[in-house]
Amino acid sequence: MNGFRRVGIVYNSQNTVAKDLGTALHAKLTVSWDTWLCSAADVEMARKLAGGTDVLVVVGGDGSGVA
Repeated sequence: MNGFRRVGIVYNSQNTVAKDLGTALHAKLTVSWDTWLCSAADVEMARKLAGGTDVLVVVGGDGSGVA
């Protein structure tokens, strides 16, 4: 069994490639884990969804979100 159960994916809504990648990752990961997807622009929703999240994947940014 994996050491984590809940995966969050946050994507840059100003980048269509990032949104597509986030959506594709969500579709693949949902098969094995409790997974959520949210635009980085929707800060309030991301905060609500983040509770209990074990792994956060950020796509389509410049890296500053994980600095």
